[in-house]
Amino acid sequence: SPSLLLSTNLLPGLVFSLGKSIKKIPIQLSLSYSDFLYSLNNIYTVHVIDQYRISLRGENYRTEITIDDDDWKISPSDSSLSKIDLVYGNNKTISLSGYLSLSNNQKINWSHTTMNSYSKLKLLNNSNHPFFKVNKYTNDNYVYSLDYLFNKSNYKFNVIYIKKKMDLYISNRTIVPRIDANLTPFIILMPIINNTSNGELEQEIFAIKLNPIKLVYLTPYIQFGFIRDKYNIAFETQSLNLFGFPTSIYSDKINLNIIGKDALDLQFGVYIIRNKWSINATFSQHVPLFIYKSSKSGSEEQIPEDPEDYIEYPDLQSILGNIEENIIYGNNYGGGEFNLSIIRYLDQ
Repeated sequence: SPSLLLSTNLLPGLVFSLGKSIKKIPIQLSLSYSDFLYSLNNIYTVHVIDQYRISLRGENYRTEITIDDDDWKISPSDSSLSKIDLVYGNNKTISLSGYLSLSNNQKINWSHTTMNSYSKLKLLNNSNHPFFKVNKYTNDNYVYSLDYLFNKSNYKFNVIYIKKKMDLYISNRTIVPRIDANLTPFIILMPIINNTSNGELEQEIFAIKLNPIKLVYLTPYIQFGFIRDKYNIAFETQSLNLFGFPTSIYSDKINLNIIGKDALDLQFGVYIIRNKWSINATFSQHVPLFIYKSSKSGSEEQIPEDPEDYIEYPDLQSILGNIEENIIYGNNYGGGEFNLSIIRYLDQ
């Protein structure tokens, strides 16, 4: 991963940085159906990242803007280029962050970050013809956070507010005749299958973190949080003819029945450092309080007039319904997570 970063002080406290880095990230994928086997191994994507930084710093404050523009492609040194055709890939991150130190050990941290991803690619068969296309994939994330830190009665308090939003869209197309000759019924009825999925997710988090500041070797903390989620997710599948036009063989559209959730998030942790040893142990528990369901849900299908032309598919909505029942009526209070890290520092 070669990289270069240049910085200069334009004015006292005003720093501008410009850089570029190149990374190789591996891709591995395996698909199989009957006697058809497709695999991607030892394929690397090359990420060329342009970096821009500008920060304004003072004794009690700092404001910084960062931009990372990442264009990625398949490495030209790979020998299996006939397996995949990457049309385009880009990741862009823009972040505005800073802090303000107040009197009496008070500090305000804030940040606003947008992360946008876009890509198009094709998976090729042995004849170098695409059998699976990602026509468009976008993933846009927005994160805003505000953290107020203050000390009181030998304790450090963090009041945290975070708001997240994600917009997701993916459209992919499978050309069945180019996969496997054993798929004769699919070839006749549905030579092309087109899937479109889109979703909007919003999350708000309010939390208070407490830890003592007088202990030397032991640093415990406890955090209480409230989380509110909102969902709007839809899946659509449609059969197309060989020329790419919609057919009446199969069409299915599903909206996710669960549209929101309120939950508590409890976290406990302790950090111990003694001599050449450090121990960090944390535990978190997610406890759903309310599940919000849509007034309109279900699957809308267009079934052919001739029953012989109808192919049975798994009822995805019934699967989602079973999941919802387990969440609402079962004893599922969210999985707890425990992390333990033990480090022994070696002599130099």
